Amino acid sequence: MPAQFISVLFISFALYTRSRDVGLCHGVQRFQKAYESLEHEAALERKRLLAEHQRRIHDQLARKKTEAMNQYLDALADDEPDVSSLLFLLLSFILKKMIMRLLLDVSI
Repeated sequence: MPAQFISVLFISFALYTRSRDVGLCHGVQRFQKAYESLEHEAALERKRLLAEHQRRIHDQLARKKTEAMNQYLDALADDEPDVSSLLFLLLSFILKKMIMRLLLDVSI
């Protein structure tokens, strides 16, 4: 075989391997971009779920606080209110209000 043919064969083989490696590199880069995109979407979904969870907890506590306040006010409106039940209802209302304050301070 002539030396020129061997050198052309060697150069073409080197170019083929390099182009294959470059193609492989592009494939890895595409995979990394897709992976990073999915990770970003998952992080956004986690944040959305956490915000929704916090909103539901806040709504539930607000409803319980309102119910406790209404029960206390109803007990006050009685003609002869029972002092122990009034005290219990007042403490229940205060406790729910304190819990809401603590949760709001932590979440902000």
